[in-house]
Amino acid sequence: MSSHGSVRLAETSLWANRKCLLICATVAIANMQYGLDSAAVASLQAMPGFLKVFGNPDPTAEGGYAIGVSRNISRIFLVSGGQVLAG
Repeated sequence: MSSHGSVRLAETSLWANRKCLLICATVAIANMQYGLDSAAVASLQAMPGFLKVFGNPDPTAEGGYAIGVSRNISRIFLVSGGQVLAG
């Protein structure tokens, strides 16, 4: 809270924000079109914080955590399946 009191934001409908929604949808579709979603998922899986939360302890892996093959395949399938559906 600020020292001047609380600030109320005006509530708006989705239709009022259609320009923003259109821009966000266009960016999301463009990312999928050029395969950037695959790159984002792949780089995310390599982050130590992600591995600590979603990986399994593995003393042979660098950093001490790894993601099992079956979990990796399911993630890859979801991203690839989305690409196939998108055309």
